[in-house]
Amino acid sequence: MRFAQMLVNGGELDGVRIIGPKTIKLMTPDKMPKGASMAMGNRPWPGMGDGLGFGIKVDPVEAATLGNKGRHCWAGAANTKFWIDPKERLAVEGMAQRMSDDSPLTEDLHSLVYQAIAK
Repeated sequence: MRFAQMLVNGGELDGVRIIGPKTIKLMTPDKMPKGASMAMGNRPWPGMGDGLGFGIKVDPVEAATLGNKGRHCWAGAANTKFWIDPKERLAVEGMAQRMSDDSPLTEDLHSLVYQAIAK
């Protein structure tokens, strides 16, 4: 979570520069060829591209999940995941510990987090 917060802060954490803002700008845009789409394992990930270390939301409508274009994220085994939405200055970490991907945990977490934003 501290890594994600450092990214939200543009490369700083607790007042200390960890990486430069230019590095973040190189890591977070989509690097996929035009027309290609991201996949996690053998499962397609529509509306998502791939940056240097992150899945990148390139089309919120096609992705069919809440969040802004440019939101970057990653997921691990057992439904662990994090995402960063630079537009909202938001970092979220989820640690569900459930190997099966047949539950709506991810979609529910997205909905709850974005509904809680009071701007």
